Amino acid sequence: MDGRLVAVAENGIRSAEEGIAVIQGVYVEPAWRGRGLARAATAALTARLFRAGARDVVLDVRAENEAARAAYERLGYRDHVRFLGGPAG
Repeated sequence: MDGRLVAVAENGIRSAEEGIAVIQGVYVEPAWRGRGLARAATAALTARLFRAGARDVVLDVRAENEAARAAYERLGYRDHVRFLGGPAG
């Protein structure tokens, strides 16, 4: 990896009062995909958020992204609510 960042998972929203955190922006450089890096980054961030006091950690992923959803399911995530995103108005 030569010190390059090839995988990332982002904590986009966190409410300490409500005890909830949202993981989004999970990305792996194309040349590094298929090696479990998205799952590893997501697992590490999930554990960190629970240690920081989150009671619930949810993950924002596109419904059609089957590969990502399969990786997250192996971590224990499950479908809960589907959101329809887009511009307001």
